[in-house]
Amino acid sequence: GGAYLASEGNIAWTGGGEVYFFDGNETIQITDAAGIGRTNLQISGVNAVWTRRDFQRRSVDEIFLYDGETIKKIGEVDSLTESNGAQKERFINRPKISDEHVTWSIRETVVNNDGTRTFIDKLYLYDGAETSEIYSTTIDGIALSGIQNLAIEGNHVVWTERYRTPDFGAGDNLYLYDLDSNSAEPILLNDDGLDSNGIRFGLAGENIAWLTNSSVPANIEPRIFVQDQLYAYRDGAITQLSSLELIQGNRIVDFEVLDSGVLWSSSSKAASEDDPLLREVFFATTNGNEEQEEETPDPVDFQEGLDRWWATAGSEPIEVNWTINVEQSGTYELDIDGLSFFQGWRLTDDATVSVTVVDELGDFVTFADRSEFD
Repeated sequence: GGAYLASEGNIAWTGGGEVYFFDGNETIQITDAAGIGRTNLQISGVNAVWTRRDFQRRSVDEIFLYDGETIKKIGEVDSLTESNGAQKERFINRPKISDEHVTWSIRETVVNNDGTRTFIDKLYLYDGAETSEIYSTTIDGIALSGIQNLAIEGNHVVWTERYRTPDFGAGDNLYLYDLDSNSAEPILLNDDGLDSNGIRFGLAGENIAWLTNSSVPANIEPRIFVQDQLYAYRDGAITQLSSLELIQGNRIVDFEVLDSGVLWSSSSKAASEDDPLLREVFFATTNGNEEQEEETPDPVDFQEGLDRWWATAGSEPIEVNWTINVEQSGTYELDIDGLSFFQGWRLTDDATVSVTVVDELGDFVTFADRSEFD
């Protein structure tokens, strides 16, 4: 059988060419029809989606959805290779599911009269009631362009599209299709006038964030490259969270999208190439266009275990700059568990540990020395 997939207490898997579903109380076999296996199984809550090769039309993959009660065919892809050698259709992104919503993308190949080929990428969405094509793009002879990565979360469908520039370069665009929007057109999220070289994105709840490697367009001199730019989107508002130029090892190491905001870490040189890399952790809340209320948030562990970051011997001092970026007004309390941290460092009796807290302008706020942690 296939791998077990779990979501909200439900489990789905394949075995013997059939799909099985455990709803927390009992296991049921939800498929029992002619076909060649069931693959690409995905699960979200009580919903499951999979593809099945048609028994009679051997080139056709059918897409089925189980909604907790019934099975419905929501699409198909015909990968028949025609007499001119072109493949009629093929999956670019196989079905992905969030609740009762399912999305996938395909590529059609058209052979022109002069023998050249045109590729048409199409994106489909099943919205819980019907399937429709929500986006398409035509690529003339450049098979490496077109729709790339695809994801769905709630009412948001997000994907990247690779394109070619007039100077034979390449870039990426990031699109959003919002089921809640009155517009049938997708939103171009990275509409910043920069040539993007690769986009990583993530979704959680109503939040979307993406990390892109971009540069100023070639017609602007001097051409200044920006290594990493991190953006967030929520409720119609786009916010730039970070931008680091390609100097002295600056880069955004990683990021994670949460229901409440975006968490990311970056590394940079403090002043010169001779300085050690500075590792910082940031968190930004995302409220979109909603009016922000004054409140004291629950405590959040931004970083634990500083003793895991480095080790040294001798008398050379170690200075650590640790930044917490909270994009929200309110009252915050910084609670440093110094006792458990410092004891693990195996310091000598004459060692000194100090904690200095400053605000964003660099003004002195408070100071504590090691004696307060003994």
